[in-house]
Amino acid sequence: MIIGVTGTNGKTSTLYFLEQLYKNVHKNIYTYGSRGFWKNQERIDRLGQNDPLALLLEEARFNTPNCDIYFEAHSPFLKNDLYDDIELDMAVLTKISNYEHTEYHENYEEYRQTKLKLFSKHLKENGVAITNHKYLASVKEHTNCVVLTFGPESEAHCRYEIENNNKNGVYFSLYYKGQRFSEICIPSAVFIPNFCAAILCADSSGISIKSAIGISKRFSLPRGRHHRIKKYDKDIIIDFAHNPGGLLCLLKDIQLKSYASVWTVFGCGGDRSKTKRPLMGKIAKRYSDVVIITEDQSRSESTTSILDQIAQEDSSLIKIREREKAIKYAVYNAPKGAVILVLGMGDDTYVFEGVEIRDYQLVKNISI
Repeated sequence: MIIGVTGTNGKTSTLYFLEQLYKNVHKNIYTYGSRGFWKNQERIDRLGQNDPLALLLEEARFNTPNCDIYFEAHSPFLKNDLYDDIELDMAVLTKISNYEHTEYHENYEEYRQTKLKLFSKHLKENGVAITNHKYLASVKEHTNCVVLTFGPESEAHCRYEIENNNKNGVYFSLYYKGQRFSEICIPSAVFIPNFCAAILCADSSGISIKSAIGISKRFSLPRGRHHRIKKYDKDIIIDFAHNPGGLLCLLKDIQLKSYASVWTVFGCGGDRSKTKRPLMGKIAKRYSDVVIITEDQSRSESTTSILDQIAQEDSSLIKIREREKAIKYAVYNAPKGAVILVLGMGDDTYVFEGVEIRDYQLVKNISI
């Protein structure tokens, strides 16, 4: 079985939920996405980055017949027809946001149509399309397959309703096929739609909804996605949110958790969508008490220039060029009871004092 997941946000967590749902049913599961190559939730380091999905397919088919393959379908690959040899049993669409991948696409409509190619070009005739309910009409225009939807809308096949949202997580009910499943908990409301997408995949492939919900009680998130560390009476949350849509959803969710104050540390990647930078600065300022902007893989661009584009001459945004210093500043200065959001890198590595390190490692090593 091959499942492709596309969307601006939510691909990685959807794949991770799928792995956890299927691991007790299908013994050999390969995944590929922003976290790299994995087999049965163990990383495969020997595969390179050239035409990565083709390498994964070759690895899976040669070494493990009758395996499952789940992958993140990225718009540059879809645009350049790099998935042409792949037929999907299921195609999943999480969310499509503006201001992303403008370096690859002329405008939002072209970006949206590229994402929808997953359904029109790659889904088998007897496959299943699974989508956020708000894109139902668009997906139906691109496939004649069965289309299942998820969302808070009453018309969605898999509907969710939030019951309680606090620092320990979000409790919600799921309504599906006339049944109600309550007291499901997940760290952040941001991940509920992706959870529902995985549940629909499971039910469509023969895993009973009751079994899937039972397995979901033990769900975890991939490292670097809402990774929460308690330190000095402060919550430090490390997350991959790196575009306006992801940042807005996360900050709105944090606002409901009654923290003493919200400190946000983030940057924007170089050689990537420039139009999103000032918008992310405005979103962070609106929903945070303190905003610290810093480097985030500047690549060929000047970090100083990127920070200026984010701030747009707003002096209330604190500029600290070196990422490790920005994180330490927040940890040292945020008051007790605050939440510090360290965003953009997730589980990615960068060099600090000559050593490769991740945000969560840096945070754990901080001492006051």
